[in-house]
Amino acid sequence: MNRPFYSSEILQTQSRPEGETETAATIDAHFDADSHRLHAHLDCFLRRVNVAGKDLEFREPWLPSAQNASEGVDPEEAGGLAHDLFHRWVAKVRNAIAARAESSGSV
Repeated sequence: MNRPFYSSEILQTQSRPEGETETAATIDAHFDADSHRLHAHLDCFLRRVNVAGKDLEFREPWLPSAQNASEGVDPEEAGGLAHDLFHRWVAKVRNAIAARAESSGSV
């Protein structure tokens, strides 16, 4: 993995009083060839979709806090590790969405 890895996934879309929102998870990762480490920033947020202008991103307290990860890895395995980190992060955010839905009775 010689170039940065960025991915995002929309996990949920819902209508709210202020408009249509999406819950998204992201990863921004890069491999440091000198130290043989993958550095990743994992985040999630809600985004109000605005068809007439710029989307507005915001956080809700029930979402997991952003995380940074750094792991030693061989260059040829860095891409796979970035994908694995992202899939685990997506699962964590999906669990938070489900817990929120369960606690608010909208299951």
